[in-house]
Amino acid sequence: MENGAQNGAEGQLVAEEQVGAVTIRIFHSPNRVKILMKKSEECGTTGAEFEIRTYDSYIIPYYEGSIRKTPRRSTLEKAKKFAKDTATRLNRDGARADFLSEKDRRIYVLAKASAQTLNLEVDGACRKFVELQKRINNGTLEQAVDFFNDHGQRVRHGATNTEIFEEYLAHLGKRSAGNYHVRDVERYAGGFVEVFPGRISPIDTTAIDNYLKDLKGIARSKNNHRDGIISFYNFAQLKGFLLQGIPHAASLTTEFRDARQKITTEAQAISLMQPNDIYLPAEMRNRPLNTQ
Repeated sequence: MENGAQNGAEGQLVAEEQVGAVTIRIFHSPNRVKILMKKSEECGTTGAEFEIRTYDSYIIPYYEGSIRKTPRRSTLEKAKKFAKDTATRLNRDGARADFLSEKDRRIYVLAKASAQTLNLEVDGACRKFVELQKRINNGTLEQAVDFFNDHGQRVRHGATNTEIFEEYLAHLGKRSAGNYHVRDVERYAGGFVEVFPGRISPIDTTAIDNYLKDLKGIARSKNNHRDGIISFYNFAQLKGFLLQGIPHAASLTTEFRDARQKITTEAQAISLMQPNDIYLPAEMRNRPLNTQ
């Protein structure tokens, strides 16, 4: 349409075509053309002037892979047809279809068929693979699967320390454990569970060692807590919450010892000396007998 398009303001969205997950929009974008107009010499003037003429035009922006394309069509009907055809192609072949070689097309088709068995799109399957690989501290995803098939199916996965501890107390009740024993279990293992209520499997030896180190009291008290936690882990392993045949995290913790007194004076050394209760035969013969 010349001299003033009437199909919507410039830049206005006038239509869109959707096919599957692909939507392509059409915007009114008039074309302005500068036309040279020569003046007649009969009018007494010379030189040239320009006339601006406006024609209807429609822009159809979309992405082909990472490249943004902005084709135009002169009428809305032509723009709709182009948008419909393009959306159909992109939905069928993917946004990179024009850039894929025959080899890449074959790889994509096979990958899409494999991903569909997992109810995932190809990109979703790739992201999931990368995520799982990052979660493995050592080894490969294939090794993790092999280990699970060999050992993991005998483990009760996902159990929390809170759930295991409830089963532990029920187990002690069924076996008529003494009140003092149950009291110690609630104090030592129960205190640990309060700090680590979540899943048992991610807790490593370092975390347990740090927990014991931060407890107040002498080495004997900390070792009592350590023994209670080891017994709790032994129960968890026996009941299948942890892998059997592999040392669990609590068993690898370090036993505590009280710091030895540093001797700085002779008086301290004498006060710490204890009588020697081991004697040689000759020393025994020279010791006076206690007849009382």
